[in-house]
Amino acid sequence: MRLSSARRPALRPLLSAAIVFLACPWASADQPPAAPVQWLFDGTSFAGWNGDTKNTWRIEDGAIVAGSPTAPAPQNEFLATNRTFGDFELRLEYKLDCVQDCNAGIQIRSVRIPNHHEVIGYQADIGPAYEGCLYDESRRNAILATASKEAVAQAVAKAKDGWNVYVIRCEGRRIRLSINGVETVDYTETDSSIPQEGVIALQIHGKMVGTIRYRNIRIDEFPPVLASDFRLAPAAEGWEPSKAPVPFEGDTIRQAGDPDEHGIRIRKGQLMSKSFPVEPFAFYRLRFLAQAAEKPLCAAVFFDQEGKEIVADDHDSIDTSTDWRPYALCFRGHADARKARIRLQANAGPLSVKNLRVEKITADDAAAWAAGLAAQCPVVQFEPAADRWQFLPRTMERFTTGGPLRVVMLGDSICNDTSNSLYETLLARIYPKAKIEIVTSVRGGTGCWYYKDEGRVKPYVLDYKPDLVMIAGISHGFDVEAIRSVIRQIRQGSNCEILVMSGAFAPREVYEPAYFAQKPAAVALDDMEQFSPRMRRMCREERAEFFDIRKAWEDYMLQSYKPYDHFARDAIHGNSRGKQIMARILARYFEPKDASK
Repeated sequence: MRLSSARRPALRPLLSAAIVFLACPWASADQPPAAPVQWLFDGTSFAGWNGDTKNTWRIEDGAIVAGSPTAPAPQNEFLATNRTFGDFELRLEYKLDCVQDCNAGIQIRSVRIPNHHEVIGYQADIGPAYEGCLYDESRRNAILATASKEAVAQAVAKAKDGWNVYVIRCEGRRIRLSINGVETVDYTETDSSIPQEGVIALQIHGKMVGTIRYRNIRIDEFPPVLASDFRLAPAAEGWEPSKAPVPFEGDTIRQAGDPDEHGIRIRKGQLMSKSFPVEPFAFYRLRFLAQAAEKPLCAAVFFDQEGKEIVADDHDSIDTSTDWRPYALCFRGHADARKARIRLQANAGPLSVKNLRVEKITADDAAAWAAGLAAQCPVVQFEPAADRWQFLPRTMERFTTGGPLRVVMLGDSICNDTSNSLYETLLARIYPKAKIEIVTSVRGGTGCWYYKDEGRVKPYVLDYKPDLVMIAGISHGFDVEAIRSVIRQIRQGSNCEILVMSGAFAPREVYEPAYFAQKPAAVALDDMEQFSPRMRRMCREERAEFFDIRKAWEDYMLQSYKPYDHFARDAIHGNSRGKQIMARILARYFEPKDASK
């Protein structure tokens, strides 16, 4: 018996995750539990939805309805949720009464095309010729997985008064569809560039003569590790405002008549979320909807088992927008982290945020997010030197034959950004047998002139038991001998291999003037011009590998014809797009030498 809209509020507390999963054909002990059920449609209004509710969509008898039994639908139309969703189980009932061109569907992980009636994304299909199939709407324009005739016949036979129960389950890159308890599709996405989150939308297909009805629409999101809807004041949801250096100013967002239109507007300063648990080397995704002015910032900030903040955070800027746009940041749990917090920071203008979630994800999910960012940039054409890896034989053997490979990234905030590119997710696809762990060991504005001092190499490098140490960043003060000292100290306590990289990201005109202020002009100029060749020579003498990643970065910037601002969050640091360029340069550096063939 279906639940009437009038009775739903009283019954909601009884709909526990256990009850929902007992009714699910895929329930098993190793599946993540669902969060409390959410009703996406209240049975009486379009609250929480957007679309053509004037001419296409209407509400009749507790159902969302579109179409006419006598006139064809003019074009594809979609009624979409205001919210985006990642991993979930969606359950609804549908009824198709149709005489011609019978086709409808349910969009998942989709996005509206701006100023257009179409959407882009996966569609759980409805209609005699497509029942139970998975289609890719306005993207690949193809059926990704076809339901068997036997499964569809079995499913349709179980309809009650023409109503069918559609269950759509999305876990990572896996999508499963069932109708009336019969599984029709089990599909795993192989294209890493396809986003794995988005809105849910109901479709009526153009030219269809007939009606499509949807009702009892509910969703069970797999529990995020952090969730803030900002229905309450930020303090009630565990957020703390900044007091210094810029005192926090902000307010909550409310819109009468729409319970889903709520959030937080930060006018000045920062907000820091409550803490949530993280695992070392695990991957997480932060996502929310944002309206942003002047590139505000967000960050994942880590804390060790004693509650002390770890310097190696993960910062990004949020693109400017006047409308609500989805934002996502994927990050890796620091090697020493036990908890993390999210920091939101307004810049020269306000930042508005709603529907914030942090979820644990897979390495493939993180790689797919990274691929989506890289797709916004020109392709990296970097060709690494043929004689590379002379001093990395064990590293390259471990990549190829498999086994654990722990990499310590030592340097400054630029090194931190390079580490936060999640380049290991690319290497994992090139070398699937290797088990790569990235340890970020950095201090802002700090180079080997600091790490060389007595007692510092041990906690920053040796205690992590590295297989490979990558020394990077722009803060070495052009001091080749300081880098040599660090290399020799590492060698005294470890037989790991060492890769030294020149500093990328920051434009020279930003940081070089500070060095000119410290040295006579002739000395400063000689240091800067000769730094790269001197490092190369020193690395050869110390049998450490050298990679001039700055040249690769600068060559890319010249070839990209994109403004620096496209890749940067401030004057010297990359945003997530800039980090992905670094990731792809590193992937090209480490990929097999015959890969281009």
